[in-house]
Amino acid sequence: RDHCTSLEDHVQHLTKRISNLKNLISKSARRFQGPSMRLKDNKETTEINDNRYNYDKKSGQLTDTTDHPLNSTDFSFSNLSYHFHLLPFFAFHFEAFWGVETCEQKTPTMSGFLSSLESSGWLKHIRSILDTSNFIACAVDKGISVVVHCSDGWDRTAQVCSLAALILDPFYRTIKGFQALIEKDWLAFGHKFSERCGYIQTDPKEMSPVFTQFLDSTWQLVQQRCDAFEFNERFLLTLHDHVQSCQFGTFIGNCEKDRLDLRLSETTFSLWGYMANHINECQNIKGRFIYCVVENVRMIDRYNSKNASIGTLYLTATHLIFVDPEANKETWILHMHIATIDKLPLSTTGSPLLIRCKTFLSVTFVIPKERECHDVYVTLQKLCQPVHISSLYCFHYTSSNEDLPKTAGWDFFRLETEFKRMRVPNEDWSLCTLNTNYELCDTYPRHLYVPSEASTAVLMGSSRFRSKGRLPALTYLHSNRASICRCSQPLSGFSARCLEDEQMLEAIRKTNPNASYMYVISETNCELQQINAEMESVAVDWKSMRNVTVCSCSTPFDQFSRKNHCWKCGEVFCSRCIVRTVPLAGHNSGNPVPVCRSCFRAIQQTTP
Repeated sequence: RDHCTSLEDHVQHLTKRISNLKNLISKSARRFQGPSMRLKDNKETTEINDNRYNYDKKSGQLTDTTDHPLNSTDFSFSNLSYHFHLLPFFAFHFEAFWGVETCEQKTPTMSGFLSSLESSGWLKHIRSILDTSNFIACAVDKGISVVVHCSDGWDRTAQVCSLAALILDPFYRTIKGFQALIEKDWLAFGHKFSERCGYIQTDPKEMSPVFTQFLDSTWQLVQQRCDAFEFNERFLLTLHDHVQSCQFGTFIGNCEKDRLDLRLSETTFSLWGYMANHINECQNIKGRFIYCVVENVRMIDRYNSKNASIGTLYLTATHLIFVDPEANKETWILHMHIATIDKLPLSTTGSPLLIRCKTFLSVTFVIPKERECHDVYVTLQKLCQPVHISSLYCFHYTSSNEDLPKTAGWDFFRLETEFKRMRVPNEDWSLCTLNTNYELCDTYPRHLYVPSEASTAVLMGSSRFRSKGRLPALTYLHSNRASICRCSQPLSGFSARCLEDEQMLEAIRKTNPNASYMYVISETNCELQQINAEMESVAVDWKSMRNVTVCSCSTPFDQFSRKNHCWKCGEVFCSRCIVRTVPLAGHNSGNPVPVCRSCFRAIQQTTP
């Protein structure tokens, strides 16, 4: 009886939660309501009829009335399609990146490698990014404008906007154009390179291979249509290596304002100037700044512990390099890839130094003298785990090429020039002067292009309504007048309304007279994760009492010992093993229910 009651209660609660989710999507649709509207996500299409609301800014309430200005014939959102693309949160990218570790095997086989790569989930993330980018590119190619947003608008938004432009515009598939694409969508519009790449000591939860996923997605496109790209795999690998090396100041900082405050164009070299002069060169040890050289070092990795290599260890400003002269082999370890450095107890052969990398490499260097080992350890700590951004190598790097000044490459890209190539500004799009001193949004570039119809009040209101002030701004304009705009999600969630923000979206839609509607791409997960967590908090399938004769504590069940179900795991226990009652999120009543001791301890550990 208890089993039936709990299951019925659980089913009713899930039905209510699904109904609430549908209501939430419906409310988000009404924010853009016009005479009729099509709301779409990845699973179903819902037609929503005419609903009219009035928004009181003081009380924040919506009331049924026909007096709201959004419902007038002069201002309406007709045929606006809202698409939810459930791209994973940036923290999940790092989990998948760590999952690739299973691809490294002692005796690798192709089938084992492919199986491990599939189970890591990395390729699923790449596929979801490419699917969303292709959807945006197809919409713009058909003449439909698109507005893209995620939480803060500088992780997943940067990925899909830049890839969609790469698919649409052949210019971005050249070396110069690809550099301009990175400057525009990643550097000018902002991306948290310092936190995502771990340049300095920061919260590990902020680290995520977002830019690496962009390069991997680009590589997938190059593999499919190599004839459409001027650059190849080596170009992408060189770019990825120098993003992580901190040798150049191009990717230091999180936005345009940060780079101006750090005076990077005056104190560091640009990666683009280096690549223009060294695009065909391979890396070598000669010419690098070397901190120390240690000979007769034994290198032991976790798969060849019995066959140690003996060679010379070079500690440079960007890499730890081990050269094995007998095998004619070099092992390069980038400082930014080093996760931990541990000094192991002194042995008869020397002083071991264990290095674990973020790239899943784990290697031990046995250095003959303890003093030399200590010097390498202290120097590596400073190089791979800098506390302040000014400690990065780019601020101390001096080029060996006397003909390459520090100013080379910094004037490679100008945002105004790139938009002029797209014939912007024009009658539909104009330059916004409100962000000249980064007053409107300090993580956006000072040169923003917005609809000409949007007034100052509309821009200010939309900026206040969006997270971190990142209002919808133009990032790409197609020759057919369809556009790609990017922004962050509303601060108040989808159920709230802002008149100025809706006027801003309507102004963007009007810039494309060739289409009667536009798409709004949302990359958030709504309440799906919350519903999944609530479903996992309760037991749906309870174990049958009929076949259970003994409790887990070895107490036999008889006429004097009653059987009880744990409402969280569904197992059968005696009365002594179920002594606690706690409320579970998956039960609609909210009343405390009996749980076993192990489930109670698990709940106590996860409850803040």
